[in-house]
Amino acid sequence: MTSQLPAEQVPGSNQADTIWGRPEAVVLNLARLAVFCSVVERRNFSQAADELSVTQPTVSQHVRALEQVFGTPLFDRRRRGAQLTEAGQAVYDFAVTMRREVDALWARLSDLAGGSGGEVTLGAGLVPGVHVLPGLLARFYQQHPASHVRLRIIAPRLISEEVVHGRIDLGVIGETGPIPDTLQAEPLWSETTVLVAPPEHRLARQPRVLIDELAGEPFVVGPAVSRGAQALDASLRKAGLPPRRIVLELGTQDGVKQAILQGVGLSVLFRSVVAQELALGKLVALPVDDVAVTEQFFLVYRHTHRFSPLAQNLIEFLRAHSGAITEQLLALPTGRRSIGRRTKRDRPATHRATSRAQAGPLELTDAQWLAIEPILSPRGRRGRRRPDDRRLFTGVLWVVTTGAPWAELPFQFGTPAACRKRLQAWQARGTWKPAWEAWLATLDDRTAFEGLDGHLEAG
Repeated sequence: MTSQLPAEQVPGSNQADTIWGRPEAVVLNLARLAVFCSVVERRNFSQAADELSVTQPTVSQHVRALEQVFGTPLFDRRRRGAQLTEAGQAVYDFAVTMRREVDALWARLSDLAGGSGGEVTLGAGLVPGVHVLPGLLARFYQQHPASHVRLRIIAPRLISEEVVHGRIDLGVIGETGPIPDTLQAEPLWSETTVLVAPPEHRLARQPRVLIDELAGEPFVVGPAVSRGAQALDASLRKAGLPPRRIVLELGTQDGVKQAILQGVGLSVLFRSVVAQELALGKLVALPVDDVAVTEQFFLVYRHTHRFSPLAQNLIEFLRAHSGAITEQLLALPTGRRSIGRRTKRDRPATHRATSRAQAGPLELTDAQWLAIEPILSPRGRRGRRRPDDRRLFTGVLWVVTTGAPWAELPFQFGTPAACRKRLQAWQARGTWKPAWEAWLATLDDRTAFEGLDGHLEAG
């Protein structure tokens, strides 16, 4: 049995140093702190009880016990909802830190046991969180199948605050977002903004659009202002022109894109948001030099944060892939139209883009792939099937049906080099042509696509 020295016999001890040897330590435990955090985050005692599958009196009892230990109210009961007092905020910050440290401990122990499990939470705005990170995180999961990565979509202006308070481990934020000095910021990828318009817009076929031609045009804007939009505003001011005439404000860039497709007006958007529409000719990018601005995205985290092994692996993964993501984003189609006479080579591409626009987004259903896969890669010594065959085959279909060059292949289909290499292998085995015919056979109307594969070059 171990003996316990009084506080006065321990050099440098005080109340805080010895609390773990006192009865209060039984009250101040991780489970009770977790109940307290649930009340804070749900802003309601009843909802916290439902989340924890306990009764509301049980939740209230845990909170009262903490208030007795600290000798001060943690919630302002004069106001509706679970509103924290200043002391309550301090306890919540401590509890969040403890929760992160415990999670890091479990992840570390799991890693020492030979696994790569654990949890990590990443926060990002809508553009990187919808159009860039999902594909990256899917690849990360394939390398770490025991991991649990949580991606939260957060308003860019709040990401840094969430990281500072330990509510998320990592954040991805554009350079227009606030990044306090207390956070470490590492550059990841860069992306360019474009001024998009419907293809029938009066400026869509001009080889160059001057800034004064935009005066008075209706604009649709999203929740955040990109560097491209800031540059356009600055150019309008410099030219002595009125600011953009904003006719519609929407909550997401995808919502803005839908409004532009309906012919509402113009907008400055990231190319990843409108890549497919530009490739299919549903939208065009107006050639305005002031708008083609590249914005840098950063990975932010706390200087003193002790990362779990899984979080550290995710950081290294993002670092390793940031250069390739930049290349893929910068290689997305510009969607700019030529105003000259179309050549014979141009006409099939226009026809294909129109056909794809009518057919909708290019996507292989499970039923289509079940019909195609056995033909494309028959089992046997020379027909080994690969897990990425479906993605790469879809990438080849995209090139064939849109008539776009390999360099404009959307990054979700893989790299152009990977698609071309796999296509060459299929052509060498004689399986590409039958697989193409099998895909045509799954379509309700195949006439728009017949004969297009004859123009395909793998090299």
